[in-house]
Amino acid sequence: MTPKVLFIDLGGVIVENKTFDFFKTYSVDSLSKEIFSKRWLLSKAVKDFETGKINDYDFSYRIIDEFKLNTSIYNFGLHFPNFIGELTNSTKKILKDLKSKYKLVLVSNSNFIHREIVTKKYNIETYFDFVFFSDVIGLLKPDKEFFEYAIKETKSKKEEIYFFDDSKLNIDSANSIGIKSFRVDGVVEISSLLN
Repeated sequence: MTPKVLFIDLGGVIVENKTFDFFKTYSVDSLSKEIFSKRWLLSKAVKDFETGKINDYDFSYRIIDEFKLNTSIYNFGLHFPNFIGELTNSTKKILKDLKSKYKLVLVSNSNFIHREIVTKKYNIETYFDFVFFSDVIGLLKPDKEFFEYAIKETKSKKEEIYFFDDSKLNIDSANSIGIKSFRVDGVVEISSLLN
């Protein structure tokens, strides 16, 4: 079945996710990117911050402790806004093209700092029909409730949706509830898969 709705992740798909680079520099542990990604998504501190339950100071303190980072809260806070990359012109062009053919839905684990950057600096809402940030809706991927919420709010049917994310954990979760899902590392891959 050809999809009518595309659920698309933000970090690692639409904009570069630079979180691992920072952690690789300051971590006393040597983690692979895949293990880091899984630990990040399952972290209680991340979940609390990206669902709007704790402030940035508490998040910084807890993450530094949890991941054994050799850095200060100040340094972490200074670099944190830069964990997301730029919205490139080529990505904008692909998103505009996709939006002309499908209902586009942004489904992002986010926080008030990164959300403010992508909404004010990049006007990300203009490229999507619906935008769901975890810190606004209080739900986080890979929790199935996040996907169920987005399905309900967009008045979509699972069989009409394709989901694109860079995290295997998120892909597996969406697949488990009947959403056809693809692990990608950018919108160019989305465009290729759909053509």
